[in-house]
Amino acid sequence: MVSTPTVFTATTTLFIGSPVSADSAGAYAGDLFGQQRAVSYAHLFTSDDLATKVIDDLSLELTPAELIAQVSARQLPKTVLLEVSATDPAAQRAADIANAYAANFAAYVARLETPAVGNQSVAKISVVRTATAPATPSSPGAPMYLGGGLVLGAALGGLAQWALSRRARRAAPAADTPAPTPRRNGPPREAGTGSHRAAPAVRRAEPRNNRLDAEGPEFATQQLPRAGGRTHG
Repeated sequence: MVSTPTVFTATTTLFIGSPVSADSAGAYAGDLFGQQRAVSYAHLFTSDDLATKVIDDLSLELTPAELIAQVSARQLPKTVLLEVSATDPAAQRAADIANAYAANFAAYVARLETPAVGNQSVAKISVVRTATAPATPSSPGAPMYLGGGLVLGAALGGLAQWALSRRARRAAPAADTPAPTPRRNGPPREAGTGSHRAAPAVRRAEPRNNRLDAEGPEFATQQLPRAGGRTHG
């Protein structure tokens, strides 16, 4: 019996804002700006610098690569919201990782988006929902009975093979049996008549024709009667 590890997932949500504009056209442009930024910002969560900052804040015994593998981010479709999820075998630590990423990400973006001239970032990151420790695991550590599964699989495979071989044995005699010979009800009929006696008559006439051929023309001449008299042997 093998048990899979239990994993908990905690999620936080970020809002991507832009410089406030008084008119509606500016608000619409700001919304488009936030949506485009959210798509790009989702890729920043694979940064080693950001992962290192979170590891230092939480004193995690993980490498940046290991922590990055536990974190994912995605833009909610057609919104300026960014959803960040963290997984861990411990529920509270999963929530701590997600919240630490949210706090450090705001400062990380501010550093990236602040222009060289001026002191205001073109984007503002706000946390609209903090992560809490999940009550139930996202990937339960359900036991897997591998031994029983292997035995059951072998038994089913053997049963299927036995059924196929039995079917093949049943089908084999039928394939080897020769086709029955058509039964003839009688001698062939002569074309144009309904009598069966025409064919034997032809066969009986053949010896006489063969005798004449064998004896030659002299024998045929001797058998012919002379004019006005009897034939002498």
